Amino acid sequence: MKMSLQFHATSEELISLLEGILNQNGLYFAIMRFRPFSMRILSKLDDAEKKGLEDLGRVEKFNCVISPNEILLADTEDKFQEINSGYTTLEIGKRTDDSLGESGLTFMSDDEDGKKVAKMLANKVRKITKGGIWAVNPTSLAEAYMKNSRYSDGAKILYKNGLKILPFAGNAILEIRD
Repeated sequence: MKMSLQFHATSEELISLLEGILNQNGLYFAIMRFRPFSMRILSKLDDAEKKGLEDLGRVEKFNCVISPNEILLADTEDKFQEINSGYTTLEIGKRTDDSLGESGLTFMSDDEDGKKVAKMLANKVRKITKGGIWAVNPTSLAEAYMKNSRYSDGAKILYKNGLKILPFAGNAILEIRD
């Protein structure tokens, strides 16, 4: 099964979502950073850990790996993918003083337990987000409605307060319209 869900949400909203599932039996969590690559197992989400993740989200994008299978640490992303299976990745978009990057939930595996976790996570993300963002070409001003691109209440508040909502790639201007 292959799944991908793109959306905009604050790191606080996503950390709250993770906190709600962290205590479920049988799930394993890890934090993955990319420059330089590093990983660490996350066994609890106390206030200090939540604050650390929120601060990290202001410096760089990072991934939370959620799996029904024990997560084996690796020293490269390629090695991680080689030795682990059945995991879902929650990429938390970077937030700066003037922008919020896109987040994403991805899963690709035939692992049956992993599929169940991925579907559960996708449902939780859908419950905290709404569909429909406008993309505007900054040169031609051509517009396209992206019904599958999602946003949370927190992202909408940030947008209404002047923060740019950034796409994963490209230079489109994204707008959350009422």
